[in-house]
Amino acid sequence: MKTTIARTAAAIFALCAMTATGFADEIPQDIQGKWAPSGGCDGEDAITLTATTIAFGSDEPQEAEYFEDDSPAGNGAVHLAEEGDVSNWEYNKEQNVLLFNEQGYGMGVAPVSYERCE
Repeated sequence: MKTTIARTAAAIFALCAMTATGFADEIPQDIQGKWAPSGGCDGEDAITLTATTIAFGSDEPQEAEYFEDDSPAGNGAVHLAEEGDVSNWEYNKEQNVLLFNEQGYGMGVAPVSYERCE
């Protein structure tokens, strides 16, 4: 009985671990590129997105991932792949902006709007 319960628990844990990491996608092509708060395309606040990374200003790229329908508004969002980081860049397709939620959705200050750099 104990062995069966232990095996079942292990199987459930393994399934949950696989499922949790399986939701992320590559960052969509139409979101990739350079973004910055208004007028800041040459500043350290600018970000550059590739299919799998985000780079801040001139810093080295970090692993990033994209979650479709992630935000409370149903928008997709880019997240750092680093465990425990809740900041995100929510893509508002209608306005063609990224909304930077530094402390996660609905937490702290209002999101900072990032515009696409030309």
